[in-house]
Amino acid sequence: MPASHRPCSPLSRRAFTWLRAWTAISLLGVAGCDDPKKEAQIRWREEEVAAKEADLVKREQRLLEERRAEETLQAQVKQAQDLVAKREKVLAANEEKVKAAKVAWETKLKRGP
Repeated sequence: MPASHRPCSPLSRRAFTWLRAWTAISLLGVAGCDDPKKEAQIRWREEEVAAKEADLVKREQRLLEERRAEETLQAQVKQAQDLVAKREKVLAANEEKVKAAKVAWETKLKRGP
């Protein structure tokens, strides 16, 4: 096989691809500088992209703040639920004491002094 028909190594193919891409970009950049209307369009698109990026950042911050607020509210609800459960236990214990006291009182009344 002649040397000119030898397969290229992946590194040289990659280098050639980068060279082609860089050449195309540089030629497009040079060709695009002559048209002020095209430059204005590109500038407008870049401004639009920048505005959309800023909007996305603001939206992300707002969502993070809302998530933090939601987590705070969930923690408060959990604390309130724990407090209610604790008070329900105390109430149940007090009801048992009242029942026992009522039974003792009624028994005392039935027996007499």
